Amino acid sequence: MKVVVTGAAGMMSLSALLYLLEQEDVSQVVAADIQEDKLKERVTALGDKRLVARFIDLADVKGSAKVFKGNDIVINCAYQGYITDKEFVDYELLTAKAALEAGANYICLGGAPPTPELLSPALSAEFEKRGLLAIPGMGAAPGSTEIMATYAINRLDRTETVDMFSVYYDLVPAEEHSRPLAPGHSMGGFRFIYCVDSAIYEDGEVQYFPPRSHPETVVFKEPIGPLTVASTPSAAAIALSRCFPDIRRITYRMGVDPKMIFLRDLGLFNNEPINVQGQMVSPWEVLMTLIRQLAPETKKPPDIVHEQRAIVKGEAAGKKVKYDISARPGPGLWKKFLEKGGVPGTSPTTGVCIAVTAMMLCRGQTKGKGVLPPALCIPPEQFIDEYAKAGMKIEIDSNMVIGE
Repeated sequence: MKVVVTGAAGMMSLSALLYLLEQEDVSQVVAADIQEDKLKERVTALGDKRLVARFIDLADVKGSAKVFKGNDIVINCAYQGYITDKEFVDYELLTAKAALEAGANYICLGGAPPTPELLSPALSAEFEKRGLLAIPGMGAAPGSTEIMATYAINRLDRTETVDMFSVYYDLVPAEEHSRPLAPGHSMGGFRFIYCVDSAIYEDGEVQYFPPRSHPETVVFKEPIGPLTVASTPSAAAIALSRCFPDIRRITYRMGVDPKMIFLRDLGLFNNEPINVQGQMVSPWEVLMTLIRQLAPETKKPPDIVHEQRAIVKGEAAGKKVKYDISARPGPGLWKKFLEKGGVPGTSPTTGVCIAVTAMMLCRGQTKGKGVLPPALCIPPEQFIDEYAKAGMKIEIDSNMVIGE
């Protein structure tokens, strides 16, 4: 099979490329990106004859379709765009349209809720008419965390609540870093998470609250331990509610980083220029410029533990039951990721999620055509098996709930 990976020069795509090149039934991988020099470096570093570099501008639908044509699937790992961006471009939708025009299946990461047009019945009907499947929001969360939850939902007679989490924890104390910031996500992603209203599904409707609402301390397995988590604007709760509208409450929460709250509250996440001694300056651009100018780490690099988790409660055979499912990158996956150019502090999880699903789609292991959320088209048992084979450590605990 032939695969296109967009954003192939970035960090999100690296673990996806590594996984794809390990698959014997993958005959060609088109690595596409707008950053030509970085793309050439990536292709040279990976050193696989099946890897072909192609320059691409995802804003050009016709040009993208030409690159995509003749391939089985387009895996979109490029920066998707956030509504908090100064100039928001909906690259998810544009790339989906280019894949449709090229006659290729489509899958994307989608950290933010997809635009209504991407989820429109008209676009879904076009994909279905051509016998194609498009899966928006198939990263770590949204994406695999929803599938983990679906695994439990399918085993319950009635599901009451679903609580999903995505957290990262740096095992290296802050004082042992020379850099003041060692974030586990992109700064653009952080700005979106900390500045846009959070979504929770409860009692039949999606409800929105101020950014980072409903903080709670949750105990994770060692070496993470107790962490404060809060709700986010991610699509995970929204997407799962569309698949299982009868569930009473669905949440998705991420860890709280005090440094990000400080930067936001100081005003450095704002795009609108302010007057600084007669010069109009964007606080966000100042922050990003300062970050780009930081010297490389001279002490200890981050040692990140990244975990996805789904806690699902309900009833089975008349008994109250709780499922607790978690996933972390295993040491072998981390080692391979870092040896091939991965940046410490950036997890390989997201790229593995989307690549595993893409291969399942191409091998005929998914269900349905059109534009579908992950929980409706990806068999959770098969996904979890493939996810584990790719180097993820999966733990599934189920038990009777006493006194709840």
